[in-house]
Amino acid sequence: MNTNVFSVFFTIGGSVGFGLFLFLVLPTFLIFRKMSK
Repeated sequence: MNTNVFSVFFTIGGSVGFGLFLFLVLPTFLIFRKMSK
């Protein structure tokens, strides 16, 4: 397997996964803050 191709795939997958993680966690965090007040 080519290391360069794997590096590009890992970078794209990591950025997509990180964006999805923020998209799921931030609304949950905001809802939790509203409920705790």
